[in-house]
Amino acid sequence: MAGKVGYEKDVKPLFSSSQRECMLDRFDRWNYEQTKSKVDKIVQRLKNGSMPDDDTAPWPPERIAIVQKWKTDGLLP
Repeated sequence: MAGKVGYEKDVKPLFSSSQRECMLDRFDRWNYEQTKSKVDKIVQRLKNGSMPDDDTAPWPPERIAIVQKWKTDGLLP
């Protein structure tokens, strides 16, 4: 992915509404601050296949890489 990765334009759209709903009791994936604070746990769970939680297929490595690049790029809003 060329350029810097940002939460609003690149990361937030990766999470479907059903993926958001199943985690609202713990944190809101559509909330920048909450997602930013849990980025390491999110990446770990995406890599080990325990996320997404809504019975959809595991994310492909290319999609996980976007979240990792977001962290590397400084967790831009």
